[in-house]
Amino acid sequence: MNIKILLDERPFTSKEEAKRNAGAISKRIGSQEIIENISTIAKKVGDNGCTWNPCTYLNGRRTKEEFKDCQLFALDFDKGIPYEIIKNKFNEYHIPISFSYHTLSSTPDKPKYRIVLCHESIITDSRIATFILLILKNLFSKEADLSCFELARLYFGGKEVIEVNDCPNHSFNIYDLSCTYQKIMRENDMKHFSEKQQKISKECQIELMGKSLFNLQCFDNSVPWDFKRSSNTIYIELPLKSQMVAISLGDAPTTPHPKNKREMAISRLENINHQKICGICRLWDDFYNGTTHLTHNERFALALNIIHIKGMEKVFFKVHDINYPGSDQIKWLIDIEYAKAHDYHPQNCSFCKYKDSCSHNYSLYETLKENISIYPLNHSHEYVSVDSSYDDMERKLKKILKKNTSNIYLIKAQTGLGKTKLYVDIIKNSIYKNHKPYLIAVPTTSLKTEIYKKIGDTYIANFPSLEDLPISYELYIKIKELYCRGLNKYANHLLEEFYNDNSDFKLIELYLHPHKFLYENHRNVIMTHSRFLQLPKAILRKYEIIIDEDILYYMLHCTGTVHINSLKKGIDNKIFTPKQENKIKKILNIKNDHYAYLPSLATEYNNIEKLDSLNINDNLNALFHAEAFFKTKETIYYMLPLSLEKVKITILSATLNVNLYDSFFPDRIIKFTEIAEAQYKGNLIQYYHYSTSRNKIHELGKQFHSSSIFFKKIIEFVPNYDYAITFKEFESHFSDNTLHFGNVAGIDYYAGKDGIIVGTYHLPESVYKLAACYIHGTGKNLHKQILRRRTVYFNGYHFPMMSYEDKILRNIQLYLISTELEQAIGRSRLLRTNSTIYLFSNFPCQQATLSKIDYLKKGNADALS
Repeated sequence: MNIKILLDERPFTSKEEAKRNAGAISKRIGSQEIIENISTIAKKVGDNGCTWNPCTYLNGRRTKEEFKDCQLFALDFDKGIPYEIIKNKFNEYHIPISFSYHTLSSTPDKPKYRIVLCHESIITDSRIATFILLILKNLFSKEADLSCFELARLYFGGKEVIEVNDCPNHSFNIYDLSCTYQKIMRENDMKHFSEKQQKISKECQIELMGKSLFNLQCFDNSVPWDFKRSSNTIYIELPLKSQMVAISLGDAPTTPHPKNKREMAISRLENINHQKICGICRLWDDFYNGTTHLTHNERFALALNIIHIKGMEKVFFKVHDINYPGSDQIKWLIDIEYAKAHDYHPQNCSFCKYKDSCSHNYSLYETLKENISIYPLNHSHEYVSVDSSYDDMERKLKKILKKNTSNIYLIKAQTGLGKTKLYVDIIKNSIYKNHKPYLIAVPTTSLKTEIYKKIGDTYIANFPSLEDLPISYELYIKIKELYCRGLNKYANHLLEEFYNDNSDFKLIELYLHPHKFLYENHRNVIMTHSRFLQLPKAILRKYEIIIDEDILYYMLHCTGTVHINSLKKGIDNKIFTPKQENKIKKILNIKNDHYAYLPSLATEYNNIEKLDSLNINDNLNALFHAEAFFKTKETIYYMLPLSLEKVKITILSATLNVNLYDSFFPDRIIKFTEIAEAQYKGNLIQYYHYSTSRNKIHELGKQFHSSSIFFKKIIEFVPNYDYAITFKEFESHFSDNTLHFGNVAGIDYYAGKDGIIVGTYHLPESVYKLAACYIHGTGKNLHKQILRRRTVYFNGYHFPMMSYEDKILRNIQLYLISTELEQAIGRSRLLRTNSTIYLFSNFPCQQATLSKIDYLKKGNADALS
């Protein structure tokens, strides 16, 4: 490669001699142009001591204003740093050295040398040459002589060449140098990066993109450039790469600011995070989580969408740095800034490998703009067959039944998988000889009776509930009322009296004296959750306990209310013991609309005559026993303690939440196992355009002047159904085959039927907060927890809903809502039947096909066909 420089042919052997002649050299060197190869130049300068300048000038006048061209750039290192250390730094920055030599003042004790670099093409603009010098100056500011970075500077020759690399590959180019420099500066001094960039930009008149990146673009040189050239751009050929660099000048006539251009062309999306994008774009999910390596074009296509989403550009580059460490981030930054400055529109989805398997609009941007509100966190879910799932459950349950511990075992298995069938078969087949008898606990009396009939009296005893007793309706109501008032002693006394007159009714004796039967008999028994929770440890440890359905869900509904007036009347009439009165006074001292935690009091008040005389019908004994309280102006709300005796318990359910079990039972060892999930045979279609809380349905009803019109529109939308589930107050809007929330667990007679579910079953706020108060052991600040619209993450989805900031409180709320919905969905047994559930709720459920269609809009009923 032949290079043009200025060279004075007179050699010098000492710096002092050269300095004495510097004036004469300066006058004559401007006209002493030579063209030689690198090796010759290195010898004349480095070995012979000839003075030189890397630039050539117009009219032989060596000034910046008369600059003509240059290709070599020199750096002086006079601080005695070993040459190899500096050379390694050049190698680290991928800047090839053309030649180097010891300067005239170099000594063995303090080496001084000059390193010369060669650009792969001639630079013909002084601004660009200065730009290169300033970059080199900043890169080597700690090691180099800072006075050497001047275009017109004279360089004295040397006493010995150190190395020469006379081949084209040992040259640098301005584009790579700029990228390297910006990357290093960002990494080492991000705080002052923009400031330094702007300073160079101002001095060299080079345009910045995004306030901090030099506007250099590299293009394939095979493109015919003539028709694209601009007077505001400097073009530099890179022959080794067959490329062209376009450098935009900052003093060019201004065009509309890029940001304003983008606003005119396409609006930026806000309030979108990476989880939301993962939920709707599998390619972004692959990119973000690093599960699949994406090509450069796939990543760039994503970037062209991401730049139009506020705050997501930083996320893109952060992830890109982590998952694609071999990529040049600065080049990516420059390309993206160029795309923004030139108003690139979002790349459409036609390039994407998932385009035929995901639901999308024209582009990722347009899909996000639709404002879909429910997003799955993971697109790819592997299912097993129903038989494999059942076998997995059977294997794990049998393994647990062999254990001899006092742990709580949670087995989470889908509704309809066959949990009941499994333990029924285990009991019937007596698979373990000399095993403890089984105690089965189920949520309702009707389910208990149904399972008892499946197993048969030969294998299991049906432990009676109040509803099973052969008593008159009038007596049943009277006893029920006494239980509701907490006057169990009087209720049982009435039953004793009835039994004494009807001693043939052995069920009553079993109901009244369960301990005797359970102590003396070695039989399998089935009972309700409620009866199970009343049994002491001494009895329970005799049994292998299997609880069907989530007993925590039942326990969290063990709440009640007491009128403040009742408590004040009791205190005024001095009917309570000192301990009872003390607890009541503490409860009454709770501020209105505040929560408090108070220890349970093991005491009862059973003077029914006194209570009746004062017209007190509240359950005071439950209040004494309770630990979590909420006070309003007129009412005390309470929650009973959640306690499971320290015996081995196995719980089978589709809705188990291990985090909540850990929170409510911190002194217990909880072992959680989740059964491999099978795909529904049937269909769950979820329409979530509207919130369908009880209050929202009333609001929608007002829009149509009546709630009945709202439900009529839903029935028009889904005209063919076999049963419906909704809130109790709305049951009359459907046919006779209707269930209501809170009363669906264990019902099996709608298996294989198509159903409509309308509603999201929110409980009163006090239920969620009382539970949180119990876990926290304090009610402090719970009154400050306000329902606000938030993005929540639950059961594999993220979605907006009215929820709380406190994580435990939010988890309780989401758990209770999802449990009721999953129980409702389970009635059709979608896992094993080809039935369909049409769910109208904005709370996402597992394996649902989500649709945001406006089902109340006229004409959208055709969407089902």
